[in-house]
Amino acid sequence: MDLTLIISILALGFSLLGLFAVYKTFSIRGLVEKDLESQKEQVSSLIRQVKGFSHELDEVRSATYAMVNRIKQLESQVEQVKLSQQEVVEQDPQSRFYSKGVKLVSQGASIEELMQECDMPLAEAELLFNLHNKQN
Repeated sequence: MDLTLIISILALGFSLLGLFAVYKTFSIRGLVEKDLESQKEQVSSLIRQVKGFSHELDEVRSATYAMVNRIKQLESQVEQVKLSQQEVVEQDPQSRFYSKGVKLVSQGASIEELMQECDMPLAEAELLFNLHNKQN
């Protein structure tokens, strides 16, 4: 074979190989660009989701803050009702005896002790004892 023919064939082969390498480079670059664009879209979507979650979290915080304030108001109202109820109980002389009797029963007093301490008849002392005795 002729040397020029061999050189020409080799040159043609290298040229084709170079063209193939250039084609693959552009092909890979296109795939990388498509993948990069896809990843950018995913990141944008995730950023939108995070912003949405952040907004929802802010709403939950606001609602929780409002709920805590409302609970504090209700606790205050309950305390006021308890104080008012206690005042009413203390103003009624008969209620004071019953309140004292309930305390005595909770401390383990007997029916006789109730009758003596609260100046109650037997029937009332038994009723109070049976209603509030924790040992039953």
